[in-house]
Amino acid sequence: QDYHRSVVRSTRQPRPDKQFETRADLLNWMRDHALPPTVDEMDSDQLYAVSEVADIWNDMFPDVLGCGIVSKRCIEFMGQLIALGHAWALHGDGKHKLHHGRWVLTTFGTHSLVWDRACKTYRHSFRPLLYFFSR
Repeated sequence: QDYHRSVVRSTRQPRPDKQFETRADLLNWMRDHALPPTVDEMDSDQLYAVSEVADIWNDMFPDVLGCGIVSKRCIEFMGQLIALGHAWALHGDGKHKLHHGRWVLTTFGTHSLVWDRACKTYRHSFRPLLYFFSR
């Protein structure tokens, strides 16, 4: 619940309408929003570009623009998963109907089970760890 509220709150803030037409536009934005070296330096209401993901993407698909994006909450959740000490699954989920302009959103994350007391059943909940926009 707290994770979802944080995401909703951050999406309600007005964002400047930025258009990326070239790879240089995207790389400049990524440089200006680069992921800091430590979690302590991250702002809770800021999105950060993960340049390592973009480098891999650009090597594999040189004609397609792509940018990996994370938040402080995503990084903290990744740390909790790693601290578990056992395997966990990473899922990719393409949001082909959720797009802005010609950009398509793909999310990578894991699932958790939550007990629903009212319905007396377990519910699956997708927990995104990385957002990837591509065009």
